[in-house]
Amino acid sequence: MPNKDAIVYYDKIVPDAFHGTSDANAGLILKQNSFRSGNNERSYLGDGVYFFESSIEEARKWATGRFKDEKICVLRATLHLGKCLNLQEFEHQKLVFEVKEKLLKLDIKEEELTDALLINFFARQFDIDSVKAIIVKDRLETFFKGSKFFRHIQVIICMKNMSRIQDIEKIRIN
Repeated sequence: MPNKDAIVYYDKIVPDAFHGTSDANAGLILKQNSFRSGNNERSYLGDGVYFFESSIEEARKWATGRFKDEKICVLRATLHLGKCLNLQEFEHQKLVFEVKEKLLKLDIKEEELTDALLINFFARQFDIDSVKAIIVKDRLETFFKGSKFFRHIQVIICMKNMSRIQDIEKIRIN
């Protein structure tokens, strides 16, 4: 198994993290001042609560697609990432790849391996508080021919340790 000390705690705070949900769910979250961790085999980064870093609009769009017939809401929170698997860092990518190779040597078949399964296993082994990644939606499209800037890219954070989510507030959306 890869070195457990490779993922270290660091004091990174994300002050503007946005979570899209139904208005009813937002009411419960605010009343209890806490989130309930979700688990879904199709989730990109495994079990947890998902936030878009610095993007109210992405959270709104996600909630609109998920809660089609309901009033939606966007919550803003401050996240203390703690022990974070940051998939933007090469060393962290390398560790995830090593864990994938170890899983494939066990009873898991490659066609059964999902992002969620891999990240959940990794998070349990390394006692991770959060996972941060860049997700490319649909296709790589630049702003114009020759541009180096891509559209449809989202920075997503999956919080696995709910105690690191603070300062939850409702954002008015139109």
